[in-house]
Amino acid sequence: MKFSIIKNLNLVFALFILSSCKDDRIKISDLGVIDKDKKNQTAFILQPEKLLVMVRTDSDLDGKTDLWTWVRGGDKDPKTSLVLFEELIRKGNHSRTWYGPGNKKLIEQNDLDEDGRWESMVYYNASAIPKQTMRIVAYVEVDLYRKGKPSLWIFPEARMELDLDDDGKPDRLLTNQNLMLENFAKLQKGKEISQKDFSPMQAGNSWVLNPKQIVNPRYQALISQSLFPVIDLEQTVNKP
Repeated sequence: MKFSIIKNLNLVFALFILSSCKDDRIKISDLGVIDKDKKNQTAFILQPEKLLVMVRTDSDLDGKTDLWTWVRGGDKDPKTSLVLFEELIRKGNHSRTWYGPGNKKLIEQNDLDEDGRWESMVYYNASAIPKQTMRIVAYVEVDLYRKGKPSLWIFPEARMELDLDDDGKPDRLLTNQNLMLENFAKLQKGKEISQKDFSPMQAGNSWVLNPKQIVNPRYQALISQSLFPVIDLEQTVNKP
């Protein structure tokens, strides 16, 4: 039951669309929200309900679909739809994002180096509402050693916690702002972080192990339980 609800969302939505297509209940129409001439978006609308269920987008206008957005809403104004799930597949950026009430971002998993493994999971706070981009990340889990589990936890501008003994629990802490920036830059370049920058930490001082200690709303995730990883890339369903 640990990942049962979120884990299968993509599969459920895909099967729903595919099964509906068999009896011609899906109306496909081109949209041009970004570029009216190039018609860079395709809407999938369930008939006769006129229920918008998915929007397929060529967001970088290169002639190829790179963004799939699963929604629930009317066909007249896609912007008023309830967003459920979104997947972006572009060179150097493969991400999946799950949404909650009010189209708030909940979690996002990423494969930024295109090696077929999810290396990070982003947990959003209550400020992750549409069009808001600043200070919306509560923390990030990172799989440093490609073992399918987090070994580094990043609370932006506050702290980094590291699991050095590989027991699944952080035991090292870094709070120096300059060193945090240096190590984050190494991560972005695919380099190893500097373990010597981290100091020993008691379990009782860990935000990861003791989320109730977090008083700043910025670092209070809407989903506090680890969901890393949600689903393997090998289980990806072919998209329409």
